[in-house]
Amino acid sequence: MTETEIRNYMEALGSLHATTYHVIKVKFGDNEAFIERYPALANLKRVFAADDPFKAHMDNIARNIDVIIREYMTDEIADRFNKFAPRFFEVFQAGLHKPFGDFRTLIHGDSWANNAMFKHDSNGLAEDIRMFDYQCNRISSPAVDLSYCIVTGKKDQENIFNQTRN
Repeated sequence: MTETEIRNYMEALGSLHATTYHVIKVKFGDNEAFIERYPALANLKRVFAADDPFKAHMDNIARNIDVIIREYMTDEIADRFNKFAPRFFEVFQAGLHKPFGDFRTLIHGDSWANNAMFKHDSNGLAEDIRMFDYQCNRISSPAVDLSYCIVTGKKDQENIFNQTRN
């Protein structure tokens, strides 16, 4: 993704989060009342089997996180993460079923580059974005979308984390 596409993507996620946060607070007062009215958005119903290809994908994400931590932080932090890494998929799956954080809003839930289409201007710069594939949306912390987008943004040894740090 180009810098402009990243900016548009983050703005679209931010707009989704801010708008739904506002609607929930104004119309329902809190997340619990919203979830009571729309219980399907309380969690993601999908349960992944141990041999699910998505588990292999998540294991790969854990390896990518290790590389990012080692490059931008310290080996000590990476070693601490790697103690957690074998449980990464288990914790991820548990997070699908229980919203977390005090600041919760409607999240996309599968926020990565392939779930966005960009309209480019005559100079090739992204000027508009459309996000799709909302099958994983639910109420949770916006940090879920942001972290998932950063970690899954890997392309040719580059990811959104690297691009935004430069």
